[in-house]
Amino acid sequence: MKMLIIISTDDAETIYNAMRLANMAVKKKDEVSVFMLGKGVLYEKASTAEFNVMQEMERFEGDFYACGVCLKSHGLEGSSTCPVGWMDDLYGLIAEADKVVTF
Repeated sequence: MKMLIIISTDDAETIYNAMRLANMAVKKKDEVSVFMLGKGVLYEKASTAEFNVMQEMERFEGDFYACGVCLKSHGLEGSSTCPVGWMDDLYGLIAEADKVVTF
């Protein structure tokens, strides 16, 4: 199954749980993409003692994108671990996905 997870929050608990789901789906041999949208691009600053977002992110073995416009609006840039994605990329991921889950 092709699954797309869209994360549009900077809430640590929500991002942590979304990434736990993404990692479990990869373990079950699903093809998983994660697209960070809106405040979701702030994921690197979201970790707390209770919800280690970056640990879950580092375990993820699927495709990962962050919205370029959203990054720019928050004064951030993409990186090799976080490629920039655009609305046409998001549209393509949605069109190809069997399931789309939003957080």
